Amino acid sequence: MKKLYLHIGTEKTGTTSLQYFLAENRERLAAHGCWVPRCLWLNHFPLTVCCYDEFRNDDLCRHLGIGSANEWELMKQQIMAEMTEEIASSCCNYGIVTSENFQSRLFAESEKKRLKVMFEELGFGDMTVILYIRDPASLANSHYFTDVAQGYLGRLPGKPDEHYFKNLCDHRTTIQQWQSVFGKDRLIIRLYDADGRGKFSTIDDFLGLIPELNGNKLKPVKNGNVSISALGVELIRRINEIEPFWVDGGVNPVRRGLNHHIRKHYRGARYGMPEWLAQEYDMAFAESNEWVRQNFFPDRDSLFVRKKIRESVLEMSESELQRETMKLVGMLRRRHHRKLWRREVRSRLRSHLGKFLNGTGCPEP
Repeated sequence: MKKLYLHIGTEKTGTTSLQYFLAENRERLAAHGCWVPRCLWLNHFPLTVCCYDEFRNDDLCRHLGIGSANEWELMKQQIMAEMTEEIASSCCNYGIVTSENFQSRLFAESEKKRLKVMFEELGFGDMTVILYIRDPASLANSHYFTDVAQGYLGRLPGKPDEHYFKNLCDHRTTIQQWQSVFGKDRLIIRLYDADGRGKFSTIDDFLGLIPELNGNKLKPVKNGNVSISALGVELIRRINEIEPFWVDGGVNPVRRGLNHHIRKHYRGARYGMPEWLAQEYDMAFAESNEWVRQNFFPDRDSLFVRKKIRESVLEMSESELQRETMKLVGMLRRRHHRKLWRREVRSRLRSHLGKFLNGTGCPEP
């Protein structure tokens, strides 16, 4: 019977760094008898899509290029076949699967059960679910850049009563739902940045939960996170209004390279939501946090320690913001047009070369 460590999130708790680390060390982990899926991309979110009750035309499906229920059904079959083949050829005795989308996108109990049954069919009879939880206000604040980078137009993060953030931040409900499917003794709850100092390492903490691993034999991964200033976030938000993130069911090609450019040229203090909004999050999830504290961390005075969020102040006037936004849009469009021109030139050269070769032929030896 194989063992599975199933990391389900939540979002904004160091999940991307952990996923890069696991991908970088996939071969080394295999030497320890550990299977880390190769067929599920970096973030194993295709498996989340496989567990939906029905086809959703959401951003995860669009990233996978799935536009219909038929394509969704074919993808599920392909993913299951690829995982079966990987496991059979790996000779593993345990596995690690990680996606924050398990927590954020599998809403119904039936979807969580489908995930469990899928792994049982793959031979994993012993499953441990690992969940990292974070202070709701700081989670929503950190989430704002991610939302804007994916096309969000709002000037502030969503309110705590919005479905998406309620699902992310109501840790009591999350724990109870996953316990009901996998069992209370199968769920490990960890606090992200429990002391509020910002020095927490999800990678180090995660490795400490897996006795089969010796972290000293694995390759460290540099932290690639770069602080983007509030100005950079606001510029992306404004660009979203002119060049939407999604176009014709796919990512807008004009925007390619935008996030990289912003990360390079607009570093600084990160975005900070207004304190009144942070307090709304504190109040909205106070009861949920207290339940988690009493049941899992009774020795703590409070579940989380949150530093006061410093509200962002933009360094530009409105007219300067407009000029800077249009400057960036112009740069993106020129870059996109150059790529299209180069692609057209290469296509024509290949066509002319093919005609030339077909016309002259090659002499017989």
